[in-house]
Amino acid sequence: MSISPVARSVLAVAASVAALGVTSHAREPRATVAARPPVALRLRIDAQHYRQILQDSQCVQKCRDLQQALTDTLRPLLQRTYAFLDWSTASAGVADTIEIRLIDRPPREVPGSRLDFSIRSRPNTARMTKASYPVDFESFVDISKRIGSPERWHPDSMRREWAGRMHPLLQQPDLLLEVFGRIPITAGVTFRDRGRAVVGVRASDIGAGEGVRPAFRVRLKVTDPARGTEDDADLVLAGCQPASGTQGYACDARQLQYVAQQPLGLDSTIAVLARSTKVPNGVYVIEYATAGQPSRFNGAVLPGALP
Repeated sequence: MSISPVARSVLAVAASVAALGVTSHAREPRATVAARPPVALRLRIDAQHYRQILQDSQCVQKCRDLQQALTDTLRPLLQRTYAFLDWSTASAGVADTIEIRLIDRPPREVPGSRLDFSIRSRPNTARMTKASYPVDFESFVDISKRIGSPERWHPDSMRREWAGRMHPLLQQPDLLLEVFGRIPITAGVTFRDRGRAVVGVRASDIGAGEGVRPAFRVRLKVTDPARGTEDDADLVLAGCQPASGTQGYACDARQLQYVAQQPLGLDSTIAVLARSTKVPNGVYVIEYATAGQPSRFNGAVLPGALP
């Protein structure tokens, strides 16, 4: 049986559609990582007492091997903990690099260390409100327990011990707010009545498991006719749940804070949002609240938490 040219065209289109995995009854696209910004990870051992014990003052042998082994161990852990970032890429061409430095904790005379977190970005792109965010890591007591046990200073032993110690530290809520949540995801924001907004990103796009309720910070350009101003401001959106009738999260406005000013109360926040023109310039994940876990953004003003 011969097939007409029109029929051939129809079959070709159908084959192309099938190859793309698209069907007439498809409900929701597959999960995508398009919303997740790619980041690189760099870990450095800059604490001099560690380098001295490893007998590698320039960090070119044992110290370097330990740095690489720790980096390879921490990357999958960070991918699970901060899944709204894409940790799978190499450093080449990536706009943001998360740098974790092991540094000496003062006073230098008493051995101790900190993890010092920072974000290295492209020129004129300041992500964090401070140059770095330090977290205490090992105390003198922790370090002294390895004295007299040379095998515990072997790079592989230290990798296992340090990775176990870093695991709970990396899950501190302040690290999400101050470091990892400072890198914007790719998502649009649609404003609705009464201080409501829809963040156009799916749970699968940001690695939010079932029952997880994220909170977002949205950087806005706010044009307020009542004040006659056009200023940058940060809006906290919380109480987020999967939106009905559209893809994304339906959230409640919690507080609006103009740059270098005190946050507005909830009533003032809703009033400004209602009368203003708002242009989103960045969306940031600032919380993963699970069922039964209280949100830090339940309406309370958090002085100093936002830039």
